[in-house]
Amino acid sequence: MGTVNAGTYHGCGVNCGSRNQFYLREDILESIYARLRFMTGSYQRVMLLRYDLRFPAHFRFENGEESLKRFMNFFSIFLKRKGVAYQYVWVRERNHSDNVHYHCVFFIDASWHVRSDKFNQEAQNIWSRICSDASYCAPRSLLHVCEMNQFEDLFTRHVMLARDEPFFEDAFSDCFYWVSYLAKVNTKIENPGRGSRGWGCSKCDTCD
Repeated sequence: MGTVNAGTYHGCGVNCGSRNQFYLREDILESIYARLRFMTGSYQRVMLLRYDLRFPAHFRFENGEESLKRFMNFFSIFLKRKGVAYQYVWVRERNHSDNVHYHCVFFIDASWHVRSDKFNQEAQNIWSRICSDASYCAPRSLLHVCEMNQFEDLFTRHVMLARDEPFFEDAFSDCFYWVSYLAKVNTKIENPGRGSRGWGCSKCDTCD
């Protein structure tokens, strides 16, 4: 497993922290890059949706991967019903909490969509239901919608890549930098041979 902690990847900047303190996994970077290239090559406009998924502090989810699987399945069904093509990458981490948490990014065909609100709201509703039980209603804020600093001090949830824009490659590089954070080695969890993975991605025959 190769890593990088400075410079670029396929000519795009990578987020290794302000002091290059993070190492990034090349296998995850490649998965992100290939799917972003595939989507922007296949569709005129591509929207990026980046989410952080956490569990309630008082809950002990021993099988976090099953919860993530349910989220990916339900959100994928929602996108398919909307007729939206997509690709995704997710990673599992643990920092100071007893529970794991997840980061994921979706690249979706935005040919007929200009805002992310309905996607974000549905994602939050799904994760809230997954984290709830008969005695507890989980807050929607457990799924954090990440914002990208696109124009100096302007942060936006509506991260869009348009292939016909004059500075498309610059915008592509900025977006890749934003999501390259998912590839950092720090806080990753791997359990080889125990049926639990540290990251995953959607199927893409031309990406792998």
